Amino acid sequence: MQEEFRLNNGKFHIAGTKYIPDVNPKNIPIILCHGFLSNQKDLARYKDGFLELGFTVYTFDFCGSSKKGKSEGSYDYMTVEHELKDIQTVIDSVTESKNQLMLFGVSQGAFMALLYAARNPAVVARVLTVSPALCIPDDARRGKMLMMTFDPNDIRGTYKCKKGMDFSPVFAEEAILLDTDKIIKEVLCPVCIVHGAKDEIVNATYLRKTLENLSHESFVYFLKKANHSFKKKEQDMAMEYFKDFLKEKR
Repeated sequence: MQEEFRLNNGKFHIAGTKYIPDVNPKNIPIILCHGFLSNQKDLARYKDGFLELGFTVYTFDFCGSSKKGKSEGSYDYMTVEHELKDIQTVIDSVTESKNQLMLFGVSQGAFMALLYAARNPAVVARVLTVSPALCIPDDARRGKMLMMTFDPNDIRGTYKCKKGMDFSPVFAEEAILLDTDKIIKEVLCPVCIVHGAKDEIVNATYLRKTLENLSHESFVYFLKKANHSFKKKEQDMAMEYFKDFLKEKR
């Protein structure tokens, strides 16, 4: 069963869908966060996998994140803090067992899920991610992010986006202040990360260092032939790792 929802984040409406398992529901929610220039439809394979396990799945479109998404807001609304606010808005709407709430994310959505968990350790029970964009703060300090270039010392004065895009310089201003190592150290819950060994956007060294700072119940898996964006077969492989991670008894 599925239920469409529209939630107000204080300025715009977030469009999303709640999926309730038909068989053996666990009454445990998992919120799925899509990546940059993506939307909730791109998470369908993961959504189906979590539903099969009996979890209640929430998917949504970040406001201002993609022309293909159904949430309100233009590209210039997309910032780190606004995306965190969208996650909080969806969490506030959850009616299942909140003490077991989980976050899942892909790429930028995965980075936001980890950042939210770091700032709200009492709220998130587990985090599961695919290709987390842990390079975002470093990219911002270099002045070169996906679709954006700028002088880190004069962001507003030099900020440029690729043709047809209009991302807010605030995203870069907020990202440049973040410390990936500090974020990971502050994520207290178990984390499962699946990453492509051939990722052309996020170097695998980020993940090896990350594992050292995660809880002892956390795992990082590498898919040898995968790049940053997983193909369907690789998404299925990732789900197998997540299924094992989510077993009540390992």
